[in-house]
Parts: sequence; structure tokens; C-alpha cells
Amino acid sequence: MDAGFDRTDADIRGLRSDIAGLRTELHGELSGLRGEIGGLRGEVGGEIGGLRGEIGGLRGEIDMLRTTLLRIGGGVIVGLVGVIAAVFANG
Repeated sequence: MDAGFDRTDADIRGLRSDIAGLRTELHGELSGLRGEIGGLRGEVGGEIGGLRGEIGGLRGEIDMLRTTLLRIGGGVIVGLVGVIAAVFANG
């Protein structure tokens, strides 16, 4: 009976040792994973910053196009008013 207890005790010690090794391995893997996540966050943050800059540039271009369209539209309207006035004046 003592031999059975000794064997069981030895098995439990072996399992505890295996568990401790697995914990150490897991902590190492988790640390590596945290580092990779941090790197990815940095990359994504940089990409987002670049996209924000591009969006700002596009907004500026859209505003310039809007101004140009308003000028062209205003010129067309003034021209049409002049043509209509000339038609009524001659007609």
C-alpha cells in the first residue's frame, strides 16, 4: 500500500512539474503574442494616420472643384441672361 502511495505521489509530482513547464511556455507565448499585437497596433495606427491625411487632401480638392463649378455655373447663368436680354431687345 505504501508503494502505491509513493507511486501516486511521484506521478503527482511529475504532473506538477509538467504543468509548471507548460505554464512557463504559455507565458512566453503570451508575451510574444502581446509584442506582435503591439506591433500591429503601431502599423494600423500609422496606416490610419496616412488615410486621414489623404482624406483631408481629397476634401480640399472637392472644395476646389465645388468653387470651380459654382464659377462656371454662375458664368453660364450670366451668359444666358445676356442672351435672353439681347433676344428681347431685338425682338
